[in-house]
Amino acid sequence: GLWNVINKITFVRNAIMSYVLTSRSHLVDSPPTYNADYGYKSWEAYSNLSYYTRTLPPLPKDCPTPM
Repeated sequence: GLWNVINKITFVRNAIMSYVLTSRSHLVDSPPTYNADYGYKSWEAYSNLSYYTRTLPPLPKDCPTPM
């Protein structure tokens, strides 16, 4: 059908997907950012570069670490 033709023409597919993703991006919640009052496990978490580390809370100072 029509979608098979669109999927075979990569620049048309990429343009449509780019439009869909940017027009609907406001529907997806962004994880909360943290501030410098906490200790962070990695620079990515501190600087909010990674969505995965942003979703994890910072470790407390007295948290035991594995040997």
